[in-house]
Amino acid sequence: KNQEVIEAAKLELQRSRKQAEQAEVQVAEARTAEMAARQLEADSRSLAETSSQELQKAMESAQKDIESSMHAQQVTQEALRKAREELGETAKKQQFLEEENRNLKKQQQAAQRAAEAHLEKKAESGGWFGCCSSIEKVPPTALSPTK
Repeated sequence: KNQEVIEAAKLELQRSRKQAEQAEVQVAEARTAEMAARQLEADSRSLAETSSQELQKAMESAQKDIESSMHAQQVTQEALRKAREELGETAKKQQFLEEENRNLKKQQQAAQRAAEAHLEKKAESGGWFGCCSSIEKVPPTALSPTK
């Protein structure tokens, strides 16, 4: 009977050792899984931090682009305003010069008519031509300043 108890104890000891070995394997696997989980968590944190930094940089870059665009728009609007002012001044100068041109033409026409009238009077009275009344009148085109 003792022999049976010893054999039963040996079998029980072998089962216990196998269970202990299996438990050690499970503990090792659990530790490996825990280490992998910690590494994954660290990688996730690092990735999240990197992504956050990249997002922050992208947002700062976008803000600078927006500010640059707004400044360019302001410069363009100012240039357009100045161009409109210059165009308005040019239009005023053009109107003034056109009016001056019309006035000068009127003065030229009036002077030409006065000169023609004066020459006609002189020719009729024989003033410049004296006794030679057969000389024809001076044509008006001869007095034109363009010739």
